[in-house]
Amino acid sequence: MNITGIPAKRPRHSRLGISATILPMSLALLPPAHGADRSVNGYVEVGKREVFEDFDDEAIDDDYTFRNYHLEYDDAGFDRLAYKVSTFQKTRDYKARNDLDNLSSTYKGSLDYTLPTANQLLAGLDVRHKRKRFENSPRNEYDENVINPSMTKFQNKLYRLMAETGIDDVRYPDAPEKDERALFGHISGDRHLLDGRANLTTSYTYSDMEKKRAFRKRVKQDWIGKGKYQFDNPWIDKAGVQVTAGQRDSKEDEDYDIDYDYRYWGTDVETHHSIGPDTDASLEYITLHKNYINYNRDHQEYTVQSEWKRVFLKDEKARVWGSVLFGHRAVNFSMLPGSNLKRETVGLKAVYWRKGTWTATLQSDANIYDFQDSQKDKKRYNVSGIWDKVLIGGNLDFTLTGKYGFTEYRARNDSERVSVRAEIEYKL
Repeated sequence: MNITGIPAKRPRHSRLGISATILPMSLALLPPAHGADRSVNGYVEVGKREVFEDFDDEAIDDDYTFRNYHLEYDDAGFDRLAYKVSTFQKTRDYKARNDLDNLSSTYKGSLDYTLPTANQLLAGLDVRHKRKRFENSPRNEYDENVINPSMTKFQNKLYRLMAETGIDDVRYPDAPEKDERALFGHISGDRHLLDGRANLTTSYTYSDMEKKRAFRKRVKQDWIGKGKYQFDNPWIDKAGVQVTAGQRDSKEDEDYDIDYDYRYWGTDVETHHSIGPDTDASLEYITLHKNYINYNRDHQEYTVQSEWKRVFLKDEKARVWGSVLFGHRAVNFSMLPGSNLKRETVGLKAVYWRKGTWTATLQSDANIYDFQDSQKDKKRYNVSGIWDKVLIGGNLDFTLTGKYGFTEYRARNDSERVSVRAEIEYKL
């Protein structure tokens, strides 16, 4: 079904399937590396998800199946040089939104070189190419190329200062009026104080974007400020505060398949407490305000959650611990009041860790959604198991994750979701 009003074109996934399968394997043809600090890591992931899960209860409720592949080669074995190359291949097939069915291919490379100077200086270069193709929406297809050099000055356990600049060029093959190019700059700083008990972090990004054929220019800015402090107090161990604000493009967010601009600001306050020798607790309060430029899902939200963790077994060979999470979330849409919601969450987690061999994790959560439009009410349940195994004398780390989800709707058919992910990290 094509709900965009644009005549359907020949399916495009067929002509892209070869790249999704073969290109990740091209990393195996890398030239021989020199040095011991080398690794290969990657994952294969297949399954089914809800769009609602990806966007923190913000998006329209729809299901999609996916196939994700990732492969990365990392070499830090040279005296002063480290480099990394990677690829991501992601395919999505939506249940109701056929116009969003797509395949995205991303290729990244980075170089870091420590300059032979009296001060610790690190020169870096990152490049990225992303290609996104849709099944029935050619006007949304684009090719993106990013290049940005950087310079970092640092002193271990004391401070880190970084400055970078770059070009982000996006081309739409079937909609050239949407082509855009952005020049951006980014600065950040990280400072440890009071013998490491306090940490201050801040960053600022400025982007000047131009769409020549649309005669449009736009400035985007992002700012993040963080502060953490380690207390010497029987009631509180540490606390952290984060404030964020700026403007973003939704295609910068990895999971978005719809291209919208928005402004946002938010806060995050978290405290950690030691209840006893084997029991810890945390309390977190999060707020977020989002205003879209040409989309009707402007909203504001807040979340309050607390997690309690207890260690039941702790010795040299094994540990067993568990935790319980309680959360409350409220989201209010200024232009879609029927989508206003409250969500109550309870989560459980149990972990068994065996030194140097394997770790098993079992976790579950239940989420109850209460919408202003009661016909949208639902209950969502999730269960996941994670098994991590160390092999080949500690050189290979293998992780297998399985997830199952069930959603019970008030006014529509229930749905199930299953996914499996296999991940490896091999030290060469």
